Amino acid sequence: MARRSASNPRYQKDHEPAGQTRKSAAAAKPSRSSSGTPAKKSGGKSAKSSSAANRRPLMVNPTTPEFKRLRSIWWGLLVGGLVLTTVSWAMREYLDTGWAINASNVVLGLAYAAIFYALFLDWTKMRPMRQAAYKDANAKPTKSEKTTEKSTTGE
Repeated sequence: MARRSASNPRYQKDHEPAGQTRKSAAAAKPSRSSSGTPAKKSGGKSAKSSSAANRRPLMVNPTTPEFKRLRSIWWGLLVGGLVLTTVSWAMREYLDTGWAINASNVVLGLAYAAIFYALFLDWTKMRPMRQAAYKDANAKPTKSEKTTEKSTTGE
């Protein structure tokens, strides 16, 4: 059977499968035992494997001091760019002199510089940190890590 749509979440690699595709009309019918009562299926997923703890996080922000410092600088640059854009607009709108228009252009250039530097900071410094944290969060534990987890949880 051909794939219906590549944009369907069940065919995308980054999403967990939402369900099971029907392979035939017989697979859609409920299975019944000879007495007519519904039979239990033994091949399903267990509740333990589908718990929320085993799902991959969509985004992981590192909790390191370096990332927190960069994040505060990033927010400051974005807010500063927004404030400078508003000041530039207000100067151009309410002050109708030649120097105000020139100053408005300079302030708008500073606003663009702040916003572009925030994007540069995000793409070059913060994004690799987030990707490394995401890989660490999704790494499968080794056997020794599993045994230490069981001994600390008391199982």
